[in-house]
Amino acid sequence: SQVMLQAQAEHGMISAWCPEGLSQIQCQPYIYDILKPYFRISKDCGFKGGCFANSKVLLIDGTNYNANYGSASTEWSTFILQDGISVLLQYYTSPAVGIYVDIDNFRGSNTYGKDVFIFHATDDKVVPVGMRTEAGGDALSAYCGRYCAAWVLANENMDYLHCNDLSWNGKTKCK
Repeated sequence: SQVMLQAQAEHGMISAWCPEGLSQIQCQPYIYDILKPYFRISKDCGFKGGCFANSKVLLIDGTNYNANYGSASTEWSTFILQDGISVLLQYYTSPAVGIYVDIDNFRGSNTYGKDVFIFHATDDKVVPVGMRTEAGGDALSAYCGRYCAAWVLANENMDYLHCNDLSWNGKTKCK
């Protein structure tokens, strides 16, 4: 959130960061250049790949998500922070910036909901992905397969890894 606030203070709202008429892909370098100075980066891979999930990212059930974020791409920029967290930035035409974080860099399982989490930054807020309203109601189960950041922050646990009867409006812990 602090990075987004600092960038907006200097560059205006996210919706103004991409020159008009450019596609989502064409906007990626503009977004990266605006945000990069506000992060404490130890390794900058830019659009060359190599800083985020060298193997494919998995869903919680172990299936492959079919996105090799570690490869070179014009769709996302990647870097590693000084504390070892890998970050991937992706601009969405909504406008929003997708901020993917791998909290244990290359040491973990590269699994959504275990060590990879997603946040969205818009003109007015940064939100963890997977809010109850995004999930379409109370159920957590299937939706948390990729979008668990909101659950972890709201409920201060990752109990969804150990039991499957949790919900936003009911049971929020295994015990």
